[in-house]
Amino acid sequence: MADNSYWEKVFEVTSSIPKGRVSTYGAIAEYLSLGSARMVGWALNHVHSNGNVPAHRVVNRVGELSGRLMFATPTLMEERLISEGIKIENHKVQDFNKVFWHPGNDQFDTSKSKDYIDVQSILELDRVAQEILKRVGQNNILLFEGGLGAGKTTTIKAICKALNVTDNPSSPTFALINEYKTIENDIVYHMDLYRLNSIDEALDIGIEDYLYSDKMVLIEWSEIIQPLLENAAVIHIERQSNGSRRITVQLVQFPVGQ
Repeated sequence: MADNSYWEKVFEVTSSIPKGRVSTYGAIAEYLSLGSARMVGWALNHVHSNGNVPAHRVVNRVGELSGRLMFATPTLMEERLISEGIKIENHKVQDFNKVFWHPGNDQFDTSKSKDYIDVQSILELDRVAQEILKRVGQNNILLFEGGLGAGKTTTIKAICKALNVTDNPSSPTFALINEYKTIENDIVYHMDLYRLNSIDEALDIGIEDYLYSDKMVLIEWSEIIQPLLENAAVIHIERQSNGSRRITVQLVQFPVGQ
């Protein structure tokens, strides 16, 4: 866990974000040259509801309100941003580049250090799935991020095919968790946690048994259970204006004691 001096620096930078602008966890981490985007998020988790630090003005690198579930109500972050003139649609800041603020340089581009996979057609998904599995290495927990319609479930289906799943994967809309078997008689878990409201609900369904099963676990809408994780691969899918997709694969070590 970061010490208090680090948290205070995060709070100071966050408090400097102008009204009507937003910054990102990564931009703050880069400016401080200390810690990571995850550590910035962890620090802000402790002030989301007190109103003294404008944590609602910090979003993820593509403008999504990824911290919204940590506020007193799931809609409070959005309500505060809208009241300050920020346009929100599907939990994502609109005109993100225009309202983005970096503490050291307004022209900061968070995409420069990222390793992307561009997908022009659904016909490329078999190749893309193999590439994703290659990049995640030994990580068995894959977190799929992206707005509604980004293609998370479609990408998961392609990954299941690459894992030799014999079932026909589908979104676990009602059961929250689907269990698939592979040709090798191994198990792959597919979770859609959009309807979960708290970590307690996740614990009630025994989610830790799945997370620590050493089986492949593919998770959509994972934000609410991330405090239970230690390591994971984050697969972020962003829909481009021309209909193509851009996929980022990032290996993440979550803060100890979060």
